[in-house]
Amino acid sequence: MHYREQHQYYSLMKLTSYLPAFLLVLLLAASCEKDDPPKLPDTPTPAPEEPIYLPEEGDIYIEAGEDGSLPGLVIGSKYSVDYGNDNQKSTTVNLKKHVFDRNYSTFFASYDRSNTWVGLDLGEKHIITKIGYAPRNTQPGRVQLAIIEGANESDFSDAVPIYLIPEAGVEQQMTYADINCSRGFRYVRYVSPHDVRCNLAELAFYGYAGAGDDSRFYQVTGLPTVSIHVKDDKVPQNKKQDFDARITLLYEQGTLVQEWPILVRVRGNFSASHENKPYRFKINDGKIVPYIH
Repeated sequence: MHYREQHQYYSLMKLTSYLPAFLLVLLLAASCEKDDPPKLPDTPTPAPEEPIYLPEEGDIYIEAGEDGSLPGLVIGSKYSVDYGNDNQKSTTVNLKKHVFDRNYSTFFASYDRSNTWVGLDLGEKHIITKIGYAPRNTQPGRVQLAIIEGANESDFSDAVPIYLIPEAGVEQQMTYADINCSRGFRYVRYVSPHDVRCNLAELAFYGYAGAGDDSRFYQVTGLPTVSIHVKDDKVPQNKKQDFDARITLLYEQGTLVQEWPILVRVRGNFSASHENKPYRFKINDGKIVPYIH
């Protein structure tokens, strides 16, 4: 699937690396093969180099803001980039915590150009009612098409989008957006657009503690929104290996949701060698019927 602008159509049989965490915000209904899944090979695929949830960041705790922004533990992509040192990998400059310091002159810039993010572990489920963000100075366009997600699994395998930033931000000030999603989330994050290294100056989440319900979700446009996440943030590379994943379909103006487990693997021969690979999806046991909330 190619994700290039907010209103572009996509094909379920071809994914792109445009959105991190193997997330796809799709604007059409999903289709899945229903035959029995293949057996997994004996040799497992190595784990990704960077785990999606980083417990070592747990000592960075952000206090509640004077404006009511939520407190939490900073989580996100592990390494930042040091622009002043030949773009070297860093853990000392341009850090994740800088997006929560209310200083527009500091920012988080991830080492990897794509598939990066920053967020909070809120400690318990919260219903998010509003978010705020500010781009890095001189880089206002780098927030456009970023995704805000909520999840209750630490690897974000059950994440759903709660907002898509539609346009460039405004430097030196917060831009706010109301969130219309009734489900409570423990984990929330900003998912960077492709090839921009996050470059985010400020981020804030607002809301209240509670599990909520599934009566209302965010739908990007009038067409159904499909979100797909692979467990442990793995990106399938081997066409002989199936990966556990989860697909969520949001439709009817966000009043209906379907969620079910799937298996994902690379398909094709020559096309499988491309950066934007084709993938195959199968319902996990070949018999599961999606459930509707």
